[in-house]
Amino acid sequence: MKEIVVISGKGGAGKTSISAALAAMHPKEVLACDCDVDAANMHILMGADFNEAQAFQSGHEAVIDPSVCRGCGRCLEVCRFGAISKGEGHAFVVDPLACEGCHFCATICRPKAIGMEPRVAGESFCSSMRFGGYLVHATLGIGGENSGKLVAHVKERARKKAKERGAQFLLSDASPGIGCPVVSSLSGASLAVVVMESSASGLHDGARVITLARQFGIPCAAIINKWDLSPKSTETIEAYLEKEAIPLVGKLRYQKAFWEALREKKTLYEHPK
Repeated sequence: MKEIVVISGKGGAGKTSISAALAAMHPKEVLACDCDVDAANMHILMGADFNEAQAFQSGHEAVIDPSVCRGCGRCLEVCRFGAISKGEGHAFVVDPLACEGCHFCATICRPKAIGMEPRVAGESFCSSMRFGGYLVHATLGIGGENSGKLVAHVKERARKKAKERGAQFLLSDASPGIGCPVVSSLSGASLAVVVMESSASGLHDGARVITLARQFGIPCAAIINKWDLSPKSTETIEAYLEKEAIPLVGKLRYQKAFWEALREKKTLYEHPK
């Protein structure tokens, strides 16, 4: 099985639209995976049913047992995140959104009234798609941390599902940029397809993510989206790709079909030509 990751150095390049269209073209051979867990939206185009939900745990959060708490206030004094406040009676309480899970309050609590419990930071899903096939995706909870770890969790679920179904390709839609979630998305990839829009920032940010992929020894190919909006920028991007020996596998014009398909919650492949 080959793992293809669609990446872009910046948001708005058309990465998700292209990923969804490719997955819709071959739902039996391709298992789709949305690795943009911070702002997941691929499920909207796929008509996902959010089946096979699984909680994602990351880090810990402090919990105070009011029956044991003596109200000494030492935890309040040492907390540097403003997560602890005075509750009813003599006990103190923890704001889970503010708690960073550093364990300091639990360490200094003499009566051992503070425990550290696993934090549920999000949820992953294995969903059936409207047109057949499967999509593995996730959502990071409000204030949730470690999106890179959640991406790794999503990809592991996707690999297992792809093997079960005998899929030939695992197609992942990564986050924009070059941060931790993108690094996690690239892990184990056979090919990185870089979507670059025809602009100065499209070239600059695309070149950064290409450099990142090459750090992991992952071969790259490129698609130039909206190339006709700035033919001069497109020529500059093509010259860069030729210099770096990166295959240009496609050029897409700016067309209303992209946003019309989004408006109708359809993939570009399903939109009337």
